[in-house]
Amino acid sequence: MVTSSERRKYRRFDLSCRLRIESPGGGGVRARTVNVCDGGVYFVVD
Repeated sequence: MVTSSERRKYRRFDLSCRLRIESPGGGGVRARTVNVCDGGVYFVVD
């Protein structure tokens, strides 16, 4: 049986609190987890 962590390409980390990310245009999103790889950090937004 394959678990979700084995299917995931990058390792996922939970954030201790929601992180708010703002775009240059003023729009914002919130993230609870991040995926970390050699190329950078990918935010999982909700």
